[in-house]
Amino acid sequence: MAKVSETNVDIAEVKSVLGHNSNDLGTLCKSDRINMWSRKKPIHNRKGDLDALDWYESSTGNYGFSIPQFTVANDQNWSYNPPIGGEASPYCLGDFRGYDTAHTPVIALEKDSTVTSINVNKTPSLAFLFHFNFSSSNGVTPTELGFGNYYLGARVVGKNGVSKEFTSENTIANNADFMAIDFNKSPFDSSNFVGQTVKIQPFICSDKQSDPSAPAQSLGDQKGLPFGIFNGIEYVNEFDVKIEKKATFSVVFTHVNDENSTVGWITPESTLFMDEGDPTNYSKALITGGALALKFKAIGDTTISSNLELIVQPTYFGSTFKVDPTYSLYKNGVKTNHIIATPAGNEYVIYFSHCLNDDNGHASYVTNKATESFVQLKQNGITAGATSFTAATSTYISGGGGMDEL
Repeated sequence: MAKVSETNVDIAEVKSVLGHNSNDLGTLCKSDRINMWSRKKPIHNRKGDLDALDWYESSTGNYGFSIPQFTVANDQNWSYNPPIGGEASPYCLGDFRGYDTAHTPVIALEKDSTVTSINVNKTPSLAFLFHFNFSSSNGVTPTELGFGNYYLGARVVGKNGVSKEFTSENTIANNADFMAIDFNKSPFDSSNFVGQTVKIQPFICSDKQSDPSAPAQSLGDQKGLPFGIFNGIEYVNEFDVKIEKKATFSVVFTHVNDENSTVGWITPESTLFMDEGDPTNYSKALITGGALALKFKAIGDTTISSNLELIVQPTYFGSTFKVDPTYSLYKNGVKTNHIIATPAGNEYVIYFSHCLNDDNGHASYVTNKATESFVQLKQNGITAGATSFTAATSTYISGGGGMDEL
């Protein structure tokens, strides 16, 4: 990045900053290498006489920009109007004073801040962050163009062209910097949008309608966003997102064996309750049935009745134990053969029977006398959650869910 001096500007310096080989002032003033976002640059309709210090604001106050209205076609871009020569629009070497190649767009949407798909069962809200230049040291600001009291807006186009426009709650000057579309709420939760590839067209506007479920109304003056590649960053004025609704399932191991209460989980083969506060009671209950009881919460939006597998891998000797949890699965002390995963999480216990021995009053694994293991619960071969368990002390390290979408 480079900048032209504020004083004593000469052709050689301008050529160097622009990377241009011409010595002709008119050619330099109209060069397509000029960063249109630079606050200071040669423009058509410059403000004041040749010695003016605020020439770059333009006699019309638009800083040399042509800013398109937002339309359904959304195919017009921001542009910059360079001088055309002559007395009314002269080529002025001094208009390069303070020209900066690093200045950024006034307002824009970076392509990298968008996504191509979301699963509403996992992430119901689609959010995208706008780029703003709020510092005059980085270019022209929205306030200087009269957009400080404007709102962010978005047009969402779904099936068969069905569309809805709405705005941010706050103005740009009051820190509005992103839009969020909730596909679990009206009107975006309908089949016109969910299950479709929708088009998102962001804009800015002078009037507010922040409730997307409210009847449509005029949004006043609407301006489109610039698009293109500037200084290596790609900006877009619209993007497509596939709105999917897939089943999800993950587990979080919240406890091993039993909660600290007088009524709790017991091994199917034992009448001894497993009390969290009494390690001896833990071991006795485990050893009686030779069972390892794993307590977990199932989180998601689906019912699982098959393709579940519990894998216990001791920390040495490479032994692996597997069990089909649907044959040893309990909910609220009652045997069940399926897991219902919900956003809040249903709690279950899996008993991994006949895997523990009594090792001088402590639990140990039947095979190889391992005392510590890594436990995984898998669905369709994908890890839904994992934890570590130490048999000798009946302790565990809590583990989080690992599965995404089924």
